[in-house]
Amino acid sequence: MKVEAYENNSQFLLQRDVLRPAFLKCYNAFSALEKLSTYNSFYDNISNFDNFLIEYRSITSVLQKSLGSKDHPIYIKYRGQFLIGESCKWLKDSRNEVDHEHPFNLGKSLTIKVYTPSTATLVYTRDFDLENEKPFNSILQEIKDTLLSFHQLDVYFSCHFQFTENKKKIDIYPLVKEGVSKMRSFLEAIYNEIKPEDKITEELKGKVSKVAFDKLPEDMLFIHDYAYNVKKDSFTRGEIATICLSNERFPVKNLQKTSFGNNPFLHFMISHIMIYNMQKHELMPTFFILYKDNTCRITSCTFSVKTTLYRIINKIADEVIRENVKEVYIVSEQYVYPHSKINNFVEKTYEERVTDLNPKTVLSFYKLKDDMSTTSYIFDSSEIDKKEYVKKTLENKEHVSIENSFISPIYNAFKERLQ
Repeated sequence: MKVEAYENNSQFLLQRDVLRPAFLKCYNAFSALEKLSTYNSFYDNISNFDNFLIEYRSITSVLQKSLGSKDHPIYIKYRGQFLIGESCKWLKDSRNEVDHEHPFNLGKSLTIKVYTPSTATLVYTRDFDLENEKPFNSILQEIKDTLLSFHQLDVYFSCHFQFTENKKKIDIYPLVKEGVSKMRSFLEAIYNEIKPEDKITEELKGKVSKVAFDKLPEDMLFIHDYAYNVKKDSFTRGEIATICLSNERFPVKNLQKTSFGNNPFLHFMISHIMIYNMQKHELMPTFFILYKDNTCRITSCTFSVKTTLYRIINKIADEVIRENVKEVYIVSEQYVYPHSKINNFVEKTYEERVTDLNPKTVLSFYKLKDDMSTTSYIFDSSEIDKKEYVKKTLENKEHVSIENSFISPIYNAFKERLQ
């Protein structure tokens, strides 16, 4: 067993289970946080969040007791490194209010947008609290007339929830996310220095490290995508298996030694065609965003309703307007319908079109640049595993009109930026 001794008015030995209480408190805090849900009642969510705050702030208290002093050199070293900043102060102040004054003043806001391939329209926004809480199903019924006004057989819409500190209207997600990440890093740093040989502590550390709240994109936690089937008068909530594989920007030069080189778009296509064939014609829609400072970002996603794709496209379009985006590359599977059956197209829902009209699957690539130029390539999935077919298609790029297409919001964003 590894044992460390430190000077703090008197010598004492750190026991092998010295970190067990702190990791247990941390696990309790994170477990309470994971019970927070957009569909819970306010009573449940306030209870869960109060428990999170109380357990979170107790971590340092039990750790000080385990170490024998709040002035222990290891504690001071990593407290100053990790437990600083706005989020830690806010969590501490909120815990003091919850513990000594009143339950957390939790609020919730809801914003609903309807998407078409080329538009995003805000149709609903409202703040809720204990006094005016409303079941989500009743909200869906409330907005039906608005959804029908789009005159589509399938209406795609997203619901964006925000948890707030109700009085000040502060979005609590960024503060809690940072606080969770900092506390985990704080405990892991102390664990790695002390290296206690305690199986229970190791198990608790593993449970704490698996908490995904600060690792998942906000989209997966607080944005729900829906499709409304007008014929069936039914709502389907979408599922997102993976989104934002890499949400951080990194230098393009990091890719030049692997797949991108001097012609990024060409290598983007070739690499994804190879992946597509290796995965037996399965590929997540992927977006490569290149910035003027020669950094880039790659986002991939898989989903069950088209709302998710439309929302991500519009999110990238917003980024084009705000940031110095130079180029955007897109790869996605698409359905192409026979011209002989196109007359029946508008009379059918998406589900009916796929089932009844026998569409062909293609792999589509698009490049949109800040000078408004566009490039597109369409590969027939039934031929894409043939090298000669791929070579011929690359030599004869196909111009595809993007007017009213699913990528038109990005094109329009580049256009708006030039005006």
